[in-house]
Amino acid sequence: MRHILRACSACYRSPLVWLVIFSALVAGLTHGYNMFNYPYYENDEGVYTSQAYAVLQGKLSPYTYTYDHAPAGWILLGLWLRLVGVFAFGSSINTARVFILILHVIATVLLALISQRLYRSYTATLAAVLLFNLSPLAIYFQRRVLLDNIMTFWVLLIIFLLLDRPLKIWPTVLTGILAGVALLTKEIGVYFVPGFLYLLWRNSRSNKSYLIGIWLTLMGIVVGLYPLYALLKGELWPTSQPGRPHVSLIGTLQQQLGRGIDQPFSSQDSLFYHGFLSWLEKDPVLLGLTLILTAVTAFFVWKKNSLQVPAVFFYAFLGFLLTSKLIINFYIIPLIPLIALLLAGVIRQVQFWLEQISPTFFYSSLGKFRLTNHHLLNLAIILLLLFAFSFDSHEQFWRNETRPQLQTVEYVKQNLSPDSLVIADSSIYLDLTLSRFASDPAFPHTHWAWKLEKDPQVYQTELSNDWRNIDYVLLSHEMLKQIRDFDAQLLKSAVDNAQAIKLFADSSTAYLDLPKYISTNGDWMGIWQVKEQPEIVLDQAWQYYKQNFIYSYGQVIDPQTNTTTSEGQSYALLRSVYQNDPATFAGVWQWTRDHLQYRGKDKLFSWQGRNNQKAFELTDTASASDADIDIATALLLAYLRWGNPEYQTAAQEIIDDIWQYEVVKINQRYYLTAGSDMKYYNGYIINPSYFSPAAYQLFAQFDSHPWMQLKQDTYWLLGQIQTLPNNQTGLVPNWLWMQETSGRLYNPRKFWPQEHVIDYGFDGFRIFYRVSLDYYWFGSKRAVAFVARPNMFFLNQWQTYHKYAAIYQLNGQPLVDYHSLATTIAPLLSLQITRPDPAEQI
Repeated sequence: MRHILRACSACYRSPLVWLVIFSALVAGLTHGYNMFNYPYYENDEGVYTSQAYAVLQGKLSPYTYTYDHAPAGWILLGLWLRLVGVFAFGSSINTARVFILILHVIATVLLALISQRLYRSYTATLAAVLLFNLSPLAIYFQRRVLLDNIMTFWVLLIIFLLLDRPLKIWPTVLTGILAGVALLTKEIGVYFVPGFLYLLWRNSRSNKSYLIGIWLTLMGIVVGLYPLYALLKGELWPTSQPGRPHVSLIGTLQQQLGRGIDQPFSSQDSLFYHGFLSWLEKDPVLLGLTLILTAVTAFFVWKKNSLQVPAVFFYAFLGFLLTSKLIINFYIIPLIPLIALLLAGVIRQVQFWLEQISPTFFYSSLGKFRLTNHHLLNLAIILLLLFAFSFDSHEQFWRNETRPQLQTVEYVKQNLSPDSLVIADSSIYLDLTLSRFASDPAFPHTHWAWKLEKDPQVYQTELSNDWRNIDYVLLSHEMLKQIRDFDAQLLKSAVDNAQAIKLFADSSTAYLDLPKYISTNGDWMGIWQVKEQPEIVLDQAWQYYKQNFIYSYGQVIDPQTNTTTSEGQSYALLRSVYQNDPATFAGVWQWTRDHLQYRGKDKLFSWQGRNNQKAFELTDTASASDADIDIATALLLAYLRWGNPEYQTAAQEIIDDIWQYEVVKINQRYYLTAGSDMKYYNGYIINPSYFSPAAYQLFAQFDSHPWMQLKQDTYWLLGQIQTLPNNQTGLVPNWLWMQETSGRLYNPRKFWPQEHVIDYGFDGFRIFYRVSLDYYWFGSKRAVAFVARPNMFFLNQWQTYHKYAAIYQLNGQPLVDYHSLATTIAPLLSLQITRPDPAEQI
């Protein structure tokens, strides 16, 4: 017992013990405080944690293992998950971050011990420890579940063991094995092998070649287990059979070597340059200090033996960063402890100079406490480091960037069906696919966005080769990067055809421009629901329409005739409001007002114009009542959808003039003419496809004219048209003429020489669109009665020919031998009201 107490007393008085305790406390506090909240869960964290969990299931990945990284890092993490449980600290990433915290505390202690062995200066070691743990850049990356952090731990452990002098056989054996493990944790560890060999040569008194040979052999055996595993699985070499590819270690290695941008590090297009800018933004102090230390160390390294150890590792890895085509911003992680060791070495050199100049430059005795230049230097260095990092916002200790990701998980668990097919950031993959506690639903059909994008087998198996089978996209910063930087077309298609149902971004610092796939930080996340297939088709058609037909700030041009019509403008307005596109609606409406609403006596629209030498000119100022009705309808729908009262006011002005100039009363019935200037002789030109009973009922809610009477009279008139002599189909002709006193209908061919004027075709088919609206908006029974006769004709034509002619006589005789998508829409709409099965076939 006496010996134990004596040993404890010696430890209590040992500065090295207090240094270890201080280093561990500093690491634990700076790394651990707020680490569950900052930084946001990064994509790779989810990948490695998911793969660690897969190890517990006897696999190396939740998906096909592609050899993109060696598995030692997440195998070790898997042992931790087995020990404590996947959700021991809330989320799966939190649990994995605790493991990284433990490694970081040990790594900090190792850093302190390495510094002491090299420089034997507590001042220099304290400075290294503080730099390693206070740097905002270090904290940002060191908290994350990254293979680089695990590899850095192994590298520091190996350096510590190899500093033993003279080097014995057991550290040689152990470090050879650990070096293999480090390389199988992260392949870029190979750039530290020259440093390990330097330490072996430096610290071996005899049998140097023998020890190095043992070391290389053991490292090679451990590393060789990886290709051996691939060989035993038949996945070492790429396939030689066309059409039957499989994953392979060599094939993946070839792909990895081809990644990146082949530009010099100084080029603004290089990945190193972009990485440097991101490092500089997060921590200008560390970056500035690194530049100074790089130059200073190059001067001292030849004179100071102890400085050569970190310098060998630092310059080797810096050379990798400067020459590699592929640089990811967290590649700087292994460099940070080396920078700290270089700082410690330079401080030790400054101490040496001061001791050479005057060991008692300053001396003061205050009781039992003696203040010397040595104490002042310690204090100055610590204060300088604290001062340097005091200008930082210290958001690493108070910001919460992970809340949106956790909120997304909770929302999905509480509001969506577990059968939903969800595409998500891998950072929340395990939290969604597993039950975190007894009553927590699992979402087994959740998949990494990247895997669905890049793995054809997953795409085929899970989505049946159709991204439209996705139900929800849990959109994140990382997924937008995949779209913008890696051309993730599948993900882009899903996002472009989805609508946001929840966005968690209240406290986000990110600049977001979702239509352009821009996000500057990951402290947000949201749930997007992929639209149903008909909606997707409509969206894609609308985008195509806008790109190919809408010019200037809202002019719709028919490219075949180079003309603009009020009908074309009205269709664009209707589609804009249907597609919930207020920006396009505003532009089209403004252009329509500026160029077509020029009739002095009313608010109606001139129906046709043409671009002439870059200027638009009207070619026919007459109005077309269908366009006027559709424009007024679109304005009312826009008002109801978006709440802009100016749209309601403009619509009411148009509606009043439609009634005044385009509706006539004959024998106590109201009729819609084809336009304000459509009186010919003692009658009116009418176009049955202009009749809009649904619009009339909508107008009645905003205008006092007897629109409901017009609706009733319109259906009566349609019934009269369907019983015209020789009308055996129930179809309506393109044009008719109505006598102004009797209301009788005649063929207008003599004074209205339009082609197929009395036949059913490219005008007449639109009546079925307008009547269908009345059925779907207002449940009109008159609409059902109207389609009864033409439906018999349409059904017979489909059963006989499985197609429709573009133009028919009213007796059912086809006049052309071609069909048209436009006129085929008519039977589709008509049959859908009463005979949905053949409509589905069409």
